[in-house]
Amino acid sequence: MPLKSIVGLDHVVILVRDLDHASAAWRRLGFTVAPRGTHSAHLGTANHTIMLGADYIELIAVVRETPRNAPSRALLEQRGEGLERIALTTIDAAAGVEEIRALGHAGLGPIDFGRPVTLPDGRQTEARMAGRRGTGAGAHLRLRASHTAGRVDC
Repeated sequence: MPLKSIVGLDHVVILVRDLDHASAAWRRLGFTVAPRGTHSAHLGTANHTIMLGADYIELIAVVRETPRNAPSRALLEQRGEGLERIALTTIDAAAGVEEIRALGHAGLGPIDFGRPVTLPDGRQTEARMAGRRGTGAGAHLRLRASHTAGRVDC
């Protein structure tokens, strides 16, 4: 079944144990790594991004154990570091989630979260995201629809 709402790749998420070590390794490979970002307290995660034009790689690590990051911790324990999910660009995020579900992947949600962001002028604000989360057979599948770019993470 062709996916009508999914039109591209937004970013890939690499789950790591040690965010400082991982970001240093990517810098040694020649990539420009953005400063550390911290997600909300209930997510208990932090990240670094590596911008590649309009797309990017996200290095993510658990920095405080929470119920919300239990799947990531379990994945690290079972499989170790590596690709955790991909975010796909959509023309309609809700429809993209439904298309993924129609392929047999169970969805859970909705979720709503934010994280603090420092603007270039030094002011603080919050990036807000909302959407759906799910798990798929044989893979750690996450679905998330972004409020801004119309993304579905899987």
